[in-house]
Amino acid sequence: MLGGPVRDRVPVYCGVYTAPDPPVCRDLTQELNERYGFTAFKLSPYRRDPYASRWGNVCAEAAGYFAEIRSISPPEWEFAFEAHARIFEPRQAIQLGNALAPYDPLWFEEPIRPEYIPAWGHLRAQLDVPLATGESLFLPQDFLALLTAGGADPYLPVDGYLELRPDRPGWGVEIDESALGTDDYVRWERVLPRRFHRIRVRSRRRRTSSAGALWGAIVAAAHSPGRCPTSPPW
Repeated sequence: MLGGPVRDRVPVYCGVYTAPDPPVCRDLTQELNERYGFTAFKLSPYRRDPYASRWGNVCAEAAGYFAEIRSISPPEWEFAFEAHARIFEPRQAIQLGNALAPYDPLWFEEPIRPEYIPAWGHLRAQLDVPLATGESLFLPQDFLALLTAGGADPYLPVDGYLELRPDRPGWGVEIDESALGTDDYVRWERVLPRRFHRIRVRSRRRRTSSAGALWGAIVAAAHSPGRCPTSPPW
């Protein structure tokens, strides 16, 4: 995306995505390390329903949780936190991210929705942790706007390549074919209703896949009034 490959090897992390009790998290991450060699993991910062509690309590509990995870994990291991765009006020995202900051998260991912790019520049300026986003952005122009706003530290594009094609009305999407052949998600014909069947697939010789890419294809392909679905069909 920024000029081609620049390295032969990259570090990877394992997504846990929940916030298991610290002893359970320790056992799980140790097993993943022993079996596969992972030393970086992604967790959720939410130990309770974030909408059913005072926000200060949500942040304090997240900080205490991360402190305990740090205390029982090898010091060289990395932990990122995925907030799943469930925060609707930037000030609350700042409060939660900075509550995690003393324990050195690898990054704080997508605390707010990605559509309003200027908010991301403000958010990053106020956070004491690396801010990550990108998997809900599907056009080169979106990433250019995010880069221009200084809105993130790690940029996380979707694994499939998606781009609207104004010269091909009704098609609109190109996606890495490997995203169609995964065992992790439901079958493609179940994901796409018939009205979205005009998807063009182009091989790019890489083994990547993403539920975000699949959903992005659905949204982009359906991008006309009255046809854009409001939630994934799985």
